Amino acid sequence: MRRLQVALVCLALASCSKSPEEAAKAHAADLLRDPSSAQFRNVRVTGSHVCGEINGKNGFGAYSGFVRFHGDKDTAEIDPGDGGPTFNGQPVLKTAFESSYKIWCGA
Repeated sequence: MRRLQVALVCLALASCSKSPEEAAKAHAADLLRDPSSAQFRNVRVTGSHVCGEINGKNGFGAYSGFVRFHGDKDTAEIDPGDGGPTFNGQPVLKTAFESSYKIWCGA
């Protein structure tokens, strides 16, 4: 029983060891087709939130180009571009991303 308690404490401490920047980058990379190919630039931390640009490989193995991302220790979001569903001619996902990016990253 003691070993189980020690193991649980170690796991809990290990999950807290990532900085907000490392955690947000990991969450953003997980959204890519090939998470291990993630490249980051212009990354900045504002409080507990992280903003920057991410690049990753597409299905053909080529890098697709840097796009904006933002996130925190629990989640991340990548700029979806202009694709996806629209409402009144506006891309829904892009509009939602723009709103949240502006709130968290200020630009």
